[in-house]
Amino acid sequence: MTAAVADAAALESFAEQAALRLGQGLRSLRAQGAFCDLRLSTDSEQCLAHQAVLAALSKPLREKILANSKGQIPPSPELATAPQPLEIKLASGTSLQAKAVQTLLDHCYGEELESEEEKNQQQDGKISSLQLLAALQVEKSEALELADGLQKLQKESVLCDLLLNVGGEHIPAHQVVLASANGHLRNLIVEGMQNLKLAMSDGHSVEAASHTLELELRGIENAEAVRVLLDFLYGRPSWVERKLSAAACRDVLQLATELRLPSLQEQGLLWSRTCESAATTAPAGGDEEEEEEEEEAGTPQGEGTPDRATEELATPEPADITLPGDFIKNELRAAEKYLSLRTFKFNSKEEVPEPPSSGAVELAGAMGELESKWDTNFLAKLVQLFWERSIWLEPVLKQAPVLGRQIDSERLQRFLPLVAYQCKDGPWQSAYVRLGYDPREDPEEAMKLQVLDFRDKHFKGEGKSEAKEYPDGSEDVFFKKPPTLRSQLYQLADIDDEIVQSLVDSAAADPSSSCDRKHGFFNPLMVHMIAERLDYRSKELREKAAKRESRGGGGGGVKRAAAAGGKAASGKRARQ
Repeated sequence: MTAAVADAAALESFAEQAALRLGQGLRSLRAQGAFCDLRLSTDSEQCLAHQAVLAALSKPLREKILANSKGQIPPSPELATAPQPLEIKLASGTSLQAKAVQTLLDHCYGEELESEEEKNQQQDGKISSLQLLAALQVEKSEALELADGLQKLQKESVLCDLLLNVGGEHIPAHQVVLASANGHLRNLIVEGMQNLKLAMSDGHSVEAASHTLELELRGIENAEAVRVLLDFLYGRPSWVERKLSAAACRDVLQLATELRLPSLQEQGLLWSRTCESAATTAPAGGDEEEEEEEEEAGTPQGEGTPDRATEELATPEPADITLPGDFIKNELRAAEKYLSLRTFKFNSKEEVPEPPSSGAVELAGAMGELESKWDTNFLAKLVQLFWERSIWLEPVLKQAPVLGRQIDSERLQRFLPLVAYQCKDGPWQSAYVRLGYDPREDPEEAMKLQVLDFRDKHFKGEGKSEAKEYPDGSEDVFFKKPPTLRSQLYQLADIDDEIVQSLVDSAAADPSSSCDRKHGFFNPLMVHMIAERLDYRSKELREKAAKRESRGGGGGGVKRAAAAGGKAASGKRARQ
C-alpha cells in the first residue's frame, strides 16, 4: 500500500468516526430537548428538533425553514441566514400514521427503530412513515450524509447561530454542532445564554436556542486555528491538509488541550514540529538584501534582536506541550474515576466530584461503554433527569417515566458514575447527586430533595428489621403504603401527603441560614413534626389495610409484603 493510499484511508476513517460522534452527540441533545429550535407537529403529535439537522438532510424542509427567515436582517454580516423560532405543521393528524413525525426524526438523527416493512405499512389509508420520508426527500440517514450536509450549511453560513470572535474576525458556526461535539463548548454556549437571560442551565427553549450568540475564545488570536477546530468538529477530513503558521500551531495546541481533543492535539504537534523544522533549516543569514540592511544598520546577524523569521516560527516551551502518548494516558487515567461510583461525605472539605469535561455521552463513547443505541439513549435520558432534578434516591430514579422499559439495574449502575456521585451521610444520605452540584450550597432546590430516614414505631422492639421484598418488584417511594422497614428512606418532595408537603413548603419559605449534617436546611422541630405526621399516616394505612383484609377485600397483600424475606432488597439496603 502506497503512502498516498494509506493517507486517503486514514482521512476516510477519520471522516466516518467524526460523523458517528457527531450523530451520537446530536441524538443526545435531542433526547434532552437541548438546543432545539424547531417544533414539528401534527394535530396529535409534537416533537422538538434542530433546524440545521433537518435542513442538512431535507430540501423541502430546508426551503420551509429558510422561508421563515426570509426578509429578516441577519444579526451580523457574516451570517447568510440566521434561524428564527419555528413550528412546522406537517399535516392534519388524521392523515398521518401515529408517531410518523417521531419516526421521521429518528431516521434523520440516525436511529432506525422500525423495519422498512413497518415504515411502509398502511393504516386505514394514512400516510406511512416511509411515504413521509419520501415526500420530504429524506432518502439517506447515514452519519456521513448528515455531517456533509452540516458542513455545507456552515461553509455557506446558513442557519448559523454562533459567531466565534477571534483576531478581529467573526467565524460562523452552529450552536448545536459545537454543543454536541464538545462538553466544554456546550458549557460556554449555555453560559452565554444565561448571561443574556435566554434559557435555563441546560439550553432548553426553542426561543432561546434561536438567538445568535457571539463567543470570544480567550487567549486565542489566530483565526486559522479556529477554522481548523471547526473543520475537526464538523468532521471535514481536509483539516489535516492545512498549512499553518507557527502562531496558528500554538493556538491549535491550546484549543486542543483546553477542549480535551487528543487527535487534534496530536496533529497540532505535528504541525508545530514542521514549523520548527522549517525554522531550523532556513538559511542562517536570510536573503542577501536582509543581510545588507542589517549591516547598514550596524547590527550583526545573530546578535541583538532576534531575526523576524526565527521569532515568527518560535514554538511553545516544551513544558507547555504534552506529547500524544502521555496525553492519551492522562485521558485514560482521568476516565478511570468514572468507571466506579464515587461517594462524598457531608463534612468533607473537598470539592464535590466534577463531571467529565467532555460530557457523559462523549466520554462513555470514548471508553467503549456504549454498546448499542439503547445505551446511548438511556445515558442521554439519565443526563436529562439529573439536569431536571439534581438529587435522586435509587428507587425513585428507577420509577422515572422517561427511562421507561430501558431501566435495568446493570445498565443503571454502569452509567451512574458518569452522571452522579452518592452521598454517604447527612441530609441526602444514600441519594445520587449530579456531578459538580453541591446541595449544601443550594437550599432552593436541595431542601425539598432532602432524605428523611423514617423510623416507623410499628417496628419498635423488633430491632433493626431486614428489608422486605416487594411483590410488584418496586418500592413505594411516595408513602402510599405503610413502610416495610423499621428504617426507610424517603425524599421529602416525593411523599404523597398534603400535610407533609405543607410543612415542607412552609419550611422552604424560610430555610435555615446554614446546612447541618443531621437536619440539613430544616430546623429540628420541623423534621420532628414531619416524622410524627408520617407515623400517624403509617398507622392509618395499616388500619385501613387490616379492615380490607377482615372484609376479604385483598388487604393481605400489604401483610404479605411485610412478612416476605428479600435477599435482593437486603443487598440494595446494604449498598445504601
